[in-house]
Order: sequence, then C-alpha cells, then structure tokens
Amino acid sequence: MVDHGAGTILQSGPGAPPATTAYSLAGEVSLADRAGERLALSAAQVDRADVTLAALKDCRVRIAGCPSTLHISNIRQGNNILK
Repeated sequence: MVDHGAGTILQSGPGAPPATTAYSLAGEVSLADRAGERLALSAAQVDRADVTLAALKDCRVRIAGCPSTLHISNIRQGNNILK
C-alpha cells in the first residue's frame, strides 16, 4: 500500500504502478475513473467528509470512518465497497 499526498491509500494490480487520487479538497475526497484496483480510505480522510466514488470498474474499495455524505455513480461490474 502506498500513501499519496492526498492521503488516499491505493494498491494497484500486480506490476501496475499505484494510481493517485482524482482529487482531495478540504472536507471532500473523490476516487474516480479507476479499473481493477484495490482502494482504501482511512478514517482520518473520511470522517465528516463528503466522499465521492465515480466511474469505477472491477474495483474493491474499503472505507473506514464515518463520511458525512457518500456519493456513488457509474459503478460497473464486480465492484466491492466495504465499510
């Protein structure tokens, strides 16, 4: 697992470089346009934040903490969203 500047912990498939967060603003975290990745958001990132998951295909997402709002759109094929 790799911690990128925005704090999102990501793990890509074998041999693939880790992806980066689509964007992360104060109180807002977004994961978008991903395919075949394992993604995790920590409680420190998620607590009281607006979280958006968009355009994910065959991804596994683990969300810790309690987001203020969770927006989900355009999720395709075999995604797992875990709390």
